[in-house]
Amino acid sequence: MDNTSKTARFHIVICYIAFYLVFQATAYPQASELSEPMPLALKTGFEKGDAGRISGFFNETLSVELQNQAGIFNKNQVEMMLQEFFLKNPVDNYTVKRSGITGVAGDVYFIGEILSGSVHFRVYLICSKVNNLHNIHSLSITRI
Repeated sequence: MDNTSKTARFHIVICYIAFYLVFQATAYPQASELSEPMPLALKTGFEKGDAGRISGFFNETLSVELQNQAGIFNKNQVEMMLQEFFLKNPVDNYTVKRSGITGVAGDVYFIGEILSGSVHFRVYLICSKVNNLHNIHSLSITRI
């Protein structure tokens, strides 16, 4: 193989790598580029481990996955479940990692992370947005 062929292959490989890097940077927004900001009161609720504040955003019923419990629960049940969770896992830090619009209905999702001691939890919320208000209808908190 002559030097011209090696150079051409090298340039092709570099182009593929550059394309891949550009695609990765634009396809997955970083936390500083959240497409949908989380309401401040909701974010503060997670930062402080305040189940009462978070429950103000609940639909009447929610799909929940939390501490080995999964199913459809009413908002009062979920608030009690969250209170118990925060008592066992006090929040040291909460960070919103991703957000955006999902599905045909235009629901809003938030993916965050809770740090409690040395334990990390992934928080996944799906909200319907009506009249610029977020109503959580799906909540998942899992250990990672």
